[in-house]
Amino acid sequence: MPALNLPNLNFNLDSDTNKQTLEQIVDSLSKYRKELNFLLMNLDLSNMPVVEGVIDGINSSVTDIDGNMSLIRQDVNGILLATGNDGSLASFQLDINGIQSQVSNNVGNISDVTQTATDITTYIGDMTGAVYQEIITAGGITTYIKNDNNRVSQVEQTATEITTYIGAMTGVTDSYAQQIITAGGITSMVGKHIDSILAQDSAISTVEQTADSLASTVTSHTTAIEEQEIFKQSSAPAHKTNRLWLDTGVSPNIMYRSTGSSWIKASPTTASDIGLNMATYATTSSLTQTSDAINLRFTNLKALNGVETISGGVTNITQSGIKITHSGTNQYSEMRADGFIRQWEYGEAKYLNDIYVTQFTSAFASSSSIPADKVIQLPSSFRGRTGKVKLFVAQTGWYADIASWSYNAGESWISAATKTLETHLYIVSSNFNLSTPTVTVRNYLKQPWTDPGNGTQYIDYREMNFMLFAIGV
Repeated sequence: MPALNLPNLNFNLDSDTNKQTLEQIVDSLSKYRKELNFLLMNLDLSNMPVVEGVIDGINSSVTDIDGNMSLIRQDVNGILLATGNDGSLASFQLDINGIQSQVSNNVGNISDVTQTATDITTYIGDMTGAVYQEIITAGGITTYIKNDNNRVSQVEQTATEITTYIGAMTGVTDSYAQQIITAGGITSMVGKHIDSILAQDSAISTVEQTADSLASTVTSHTTAIEEQEIFKQSSAPAHKTNRLWLDTGVSPNIMYRSTGSSWIKASPTTASDIGLNMATYATTSSLTQTSDAINLRFTNLKALNGVETISGGVTNITQSGIKITHSGTNQYSEMRADGFIRQWEYGEAKYLNDIYVTQFTSAFASSSSIPADKVIQLPSSFRGRTGKVKLFVAQTGWYADIASWSYNAGESWISAATKTLETHLYIVSSNFNLSTPTVTVRNYLKQPWTDPGNGTQYIDYREMNFMLFAIGV
């Protein structure tokens, strides 16, 4: 929109003012009145891009010659934040369905956290096909790990049972080990299925332990072996192939099977038993669970490809939210029930608690009385948030007749002139208890003017264009 420069015009009018001087005054006022009217009456989306962004949404993107980019996109359906370079990308998306954050790099590694009203899913994967996934719902927790050799481990925990599973799938030989723990007892199973061109073979062994009994069976497609004796003692018995020993010297008790020369655990009891070496992924790590919190501490956390990603930190999960402490600082990021918190060095910053912007456009019609207040409706997400929403209004345009002139029989003269203009724009009230919250805005331009011909004074009122901003806190 071109700038409008109005010069200062100084004229001295007295009884000796001649006709030529009056004509110069009229010509000057007419010229700048027409230019001002043209500019004010032709404000539209082409010369006010901010208004267009408010109507359809807010889009902000930045790129440079090196291929780096960042993006902010907001509309009534959600908010998207993204940044990337050289094939790597990080994004954060918030909409009515939930929250998703995702990070990927140019070598195929990817991590994703998705939160909805019913579950939280964490996913990490790489280009080799290795995957780590955790799903948390009100019903329980499921953790799943798969490597590039199709080795799989899974832990499912509910209020009534814990199930652990380890499997290997090669296409010819599929084998697995599974343990189910409930209040009624413990069941451990080991199975194998061979599917070759010449034959199919399968076998499974099962150990069932309750408070008053212990039973084991081994079956295959050709043979069935009856239950054998189980040694229940704190010291190892003499070796015999396939002999079973329940070590009662540890709590909980551990079942072993003899190979004839060594004892093999019937089910895993440590991370190393399932091939998970925590030193591969973190120099130090610890997981502490209490009745009201879960604390995960680590240093030198690494991705699946061995590259260090986080030098250290502490993750706390409590009833108030999930807090991640940034290593080496007093700063943290926290997800709470009322929004996201970012603790900086000197205080907390709150964000993503809702932002809404709307535009009111006036017809600029004049009236002899003050226009009625404007009632603006807000999205229902602001309902019930009295005292937790900041409201702002900003003027974006107005129209007024500065002066008018008349011409008759070769003569022209000023028929009306304005000395002062008053703008009134402020929030009168708000109501966040309605199903559709509202904000009432007082908005008008007051224009006193005098008719030079008879000295009569008048006042015109017009509505102005304005924008309303509502920001949740």
